[in-house]
Amino acid sequence: MPAPPENAQGHALARFFEQTHLPIPDTGSILAIRSTSTAGLSEFETERITCLQTERRHAAALERAGLAVVSEASGSFALCLIEATRDREENLYHIALGWSLLAPGGMLVLTAANSLGGESLGKKLRDCGLPVASVYSKAKCRVIALARPLGCDAPPPPEWLALGAFKEIPGAGLVAGPGMFSAHAIDAGTRLLCDALDGPLTGWGADFGAGYGALSRHVLGRSPELRALDLYESEAKALAAARRNLVAWEDRVELRYHWSDLTATLPTQRYDWIVMNPPFHSGSATEPALGQQFIATAANSLRPRGTLWLVANRHLPYETLLASRFSHVVDLGQTAGYKVYRASHPLDMRHNERSPRTTLQRGRHRAG
Repeated sequence: MPAPPENAQGHALARFFEQTHLPIPDTGSILAIRSTSTAGLSEFETERITCLQTERRHAAALERAGLAVVSEASGSFALCLIEATRDREENLYHIALGWSLLAPGGMLVLTAANSLGGESLGKKLRDCGLPVASVYSKAKCRVIALARPLGCDAPPPPEWLALGAFKEIPGAGLVAGPGMFSAHAIDAGTRLLCDALDGPLTGWGADFGAGYGALSRHVLGRSPELRALDLYESEAKALAAARRNLVAWEDRVELRYHWSDLTATLPTQRYDWIVMNPPFHSGSATEPALGQQFIATAANSLRPRGTLWLVANRHLPYETLLASRFSHVVDLGQTAGYKVYRASHPLDMRHNERSPRTTLQRGRHRAG
């Protein structure tokens, strides 16, 4: 299996530094935007580097390597390193942000897999007049170096920097921004799960992989007796948008926001119910194991009579795991692209070497 583009980007950056003849700044601070590993960073002194990384799993890995990680960046940097993401608008925003923080005489280096638009990004940078000093190709990636000469500045188009702001999702009454899942419209899977939740929820619940809060808002809007709701999300920018989207409920329900990687950290709270539209991508690579880890974490985080409400793409292999972790699993309906399940009474795997047989039921059941 080929390496994910994010891994290839870091290795291409490392090779660029090994082979380039460009004068790379050997002093001054370094800003690394969206680095997913230490590849491409290890040749620099750790104390020079600040990592702007808002995805929890990558941020934790960088922190374990001894690097400083921030969710917002300010100051002046001699070198700015950017790893491309799947989001075109986010990439343009990061280029503009990095340039705005680059000291005169500094250098900005963008690494972008071809599958993430590396070739088109290089062309766009040239077309807008930015001073491209070098383009290096390696491992199906483009590494593009921009030099900022002393006394000469040709900034990116100002609208690129504005791409980082939250924007209204048309007709949704929500805000979102680049780098967030389904930032331009509420996705069909979330809408399907909202339709399945046709009654109020009570007690203490959680939204796993909450994103910018679309599912949480639906639950809050139809659950007047809800005691508390915890939102777990690995993307800090999405969690910030969720805070803004749910501000109307702050005085009525206890809301708690967790910047958390649920594949690595188990919640300490036990819940009456959990709703989720779990992720199944790591960067640009499809990883069904992510959703399976979410299901296992949910089973371990529910009270004995708790309920999980789950929507997933139809092709994802979740049924066997659901049957092994819950006493009751109900198929609430499927569409051309999605399936919705209600799973209740989680099995305590610590005391069950062999799980009882679970019957998969079909039909519509009211929320509770």
